[in-house]
Amino acid sequence: EQLHFQLYNLMGQKVEAAVQEEGNRYRFSSGHLPKGVYLLRVVGREGRASFRLVKE
Repeated sequence: EQLHFQLYNLMGQKVEAAVQEEGNRYRFSSGHLPKGVYLLRVVGREGRASFRLVKE
């Protein structure tokens, strides 16, 4: 299943986006992001999910 990943800061600005077409793992680098709280949205054919991420 193709998955779409979107990472937003708390101001609602998209700071990262990617599409995963194969496999069941996805990795992205957060080194360029400032410390803070982010919202990760994952959207696929079967539905969508949101996760709160904290970078310290």
